[in-house]
Amino acid sequence: METHRIHAPAVDAASRSRRRQRIGLFAVIAAVSTIGVLAVAAPAIAASVTVKAHPVLNSGAGSALTASSTFSSSGHVSRFNGLTYTFSGTTISQINFRGAKTTVGTNDSSTISASFLNSAGTSIGSASTTLTGALTTFSQTSTVVGAPSLPTYSAVAKTKLTLTETLVATRDAFIQGPSAAPAATIHDNEGANTVLTVSRNTATDRTNRAVVSFDFATISTTGLTSATLVLTISSAASWVNGDTVTVYRVNASGTDWTQGNGNGATKGTGAGNTWNCTSDTDITDNGRDCAVADRWLGADPGGTWGATPTAAAVAINQNQTGTVSFNVTADVVAGTTRGWLIKKTVETTTASVNFSSREAGVGVAPKLVLVFGQ
Repeated sequence: METHRIHAPAVDAASRSRRRQRIGLFAVIAAVSTIGVLAVAAPAIAASVTVKAHPVLNSGAGSALTASSTFSSSGHVSRFNGLTYTFSGTTISQINFRGAKTTVGTNDSSTISASFLNSAGTSIGSASTTLTGALTTFSQTSTVVGAPSLPTYSAVAKTKLTLTETLVATRDAFIQGPSAAPAATIHDNEGANTVLTVSRNTATDRTNRAVVSFDFATISTTGLTSATLVLTISSAASWVNGDTVTVYRVNASGTDWTQGNGNGATKGTGAGNTWNCTSDTDITDNGRDCAVADRWLGADPGGTWGATPTAAAVAINQNQTGTVSFNVTADVVAGTTRGWLIKKTVETTTASVNFSSREAGVGVAPKLVLVFGQ
């Protein structure tokens, strides 16, 4: 079994005859903040390693990684130093991924995937590694999965890398709409609740909507190919087959919304969002404690939240389990800073679904999945 390292761009004639060959550097920089790639010199994903049968030739820029950046509060890749291929005869059996990762952020994960493409652009093998927890540097080896068998280095025309960043919500809550009994619930905060209720009850004139956000402070969209909001269904027992849910971008107007610490009968203390206010300064009372500019502007979109949906509505069936996903790439590219409002698409019929909030645990919390690559 042989190990081939991505190390330097130059491959001289003498090295071609050696059993252990030095493979040109794959220069990849993937620097990510709490919820995205951090702006650095050079592309976020330097697209590929080009293979010329025997040996592998470099298509990167330079023999060492020099770009670096600082960022806050998440476990993300700050530097990717390259790959080491392990050969069994002429087949590539393993890949070792090397680089550096921040020492903070235990809830988010980064997955680096390598796909071997032949001259027709078809994948003939792949491997990936997931980075979690507090790492400073990493060197992780993964077994190559062949399609249909392990690829030979002579069949590989390109090695394509993809970085998938999975981010956990930093705040979420649901807000309770106007109700004849009790009307006071429009001033309640549900920031500490383990569910995000999206519903409409025509008998009681009750409407619930959810809001969810991530840390958008240092996002760069360089190399971003997709952004997906993922919600986990906690219960859909009271939903109606085929009814849909829609997401809207929360606009950057007035005071940013506050999660708060209320939960059902526990009113909570301090500030938090309510049906009326993006940030009610006192959630213990039954008053509307916010300026006009800091109101959700009632039931109509176009002010505090977007006039048009971010993504296509998603249908849910009664008792459905698992997750639902929304394509929010356009909002992330546009620079959203306050996340999304989630509502029943048509709020004239009765139905209710609960999604898990971040208070229910990291595994089921709302996620933002960012994919970077070619």
